[in-house]
Amino acid sequence: MTEIIKFFRDEFERALTAGRASHDAALEAELAVRRAFAGERPYIAGYPKRQRVMQIERIYSGTSRDAAARTGLSVRRIQQLRKAQRNFLP
Repeated sequence: MTEIIKFFRDEFERALTAGRASHDAALEAELAVRRAFAGERPYIAGYPKRQRVMQIERIYSGTSRDAAARTGLSVRRIQQLRKAQRNFLP
């Protein structure tokens, strides 16, 4: 996880535990990120495989064959993405 994303998440969680509403917590976290990283060009990796795997798992539970039929991907590709998910996620 990139430093800026971890920093934002930590600031957001800190604001939530302080009793802020989620919208206010997000604004506070954004301001904290802007203060900490002002003027920098942070690198944020895309993780396209992880995004696709999470999309498939959220939307299409069930067998690989069902997921393949719904997404238009091959059964083998669904299996590869699910295997990649196990490697990416803790």
